[in-house]
This record gives sequence, structure tokens and C-alpha cells, in this order.
Amino acid sequence: MQQVDMERFAFLYLCGYKDEAILTENERMTFMDFDRLTYLTDILGFTYYNLEIWNKYVGQFKEQFNALIQLINDDYPDELKSPDQDPGYRLHDMWLHDFCNNAPTEELQEWLTHYVEEICEENGLEYEEENSED
Repeated sequence: MQQVDMERFAFLYLCGYKDEAILTENERMTFMDFDRLTYLTDILGFTYYNLEIWNKYVGQFKEQFNALIQLINDDYPDELKSPDQDPGYRLHDMWLHDFCNNAPTEELQEWLTHYVEEICEENGLEYEEENSED
């Protein structure tokens, strides 16, 4: 079994039903799904599977990438240049929380949460606990 196969198997084992359906092509991949899943596979260390997803789907999102490049080149707001104010960081936290919370079992959810906390700490990233202000 190749490394990419092992990573695919492991990631599909960890992810929730919706992500599994997208990655097994039972549901359509959107640009937001692509962005989220490539971020998750990257931060969780599934490098080969990340590249497989990238190579398989990147061609579908040429228009979105061109629009992002244009935005960055023309109108990239100064406030987004600071990690303290970048909404992308909050979005990444939300993706990580959702991924952990959607793992198939409670045991996997707890394990993933601790694993993500360790990864963030090792990489100097802040990973804030979810606020339950319901």
C-alpha cells in the first residue's frame, strides 16, 4: 500500500459523513469544500493525500483562483495582513472544530481535538476553544 493510500484511508476514517461523501465523489466538491479539505489535510499532516485532492480538483476552480489572485493583487485590505485581524484564522479554527466534532465516534472526536491542539501548539498557532454562548 502506498503512502497516499494509507493517508486517504486514515483521513476518510476520521472525517464525518459529509466530507466522506464529497471525497468519495458521492457529493459534488465546491470551492469552499476544496479550500477546507486541503487546509485540513495539510494541517493534520496528510501531505500525500492533500496533494492528491489538490491535483484532482484544482482544475475545477480556475475562475475562483483567478478572482482571489485579482483581489489580492488589487484590493487586499491592510487589516487582513495581520493574523490578529484575519478572518481566515477564525475560519480555520471553525473548520478544525467542525472536523473534530463530526468525527464518526465520540472517542475519535476527543482524540482529534487533542491532536489538533498539539499540532497548533507545535506550530505556534492559536487554537481557541469553542465558545458555547447558546
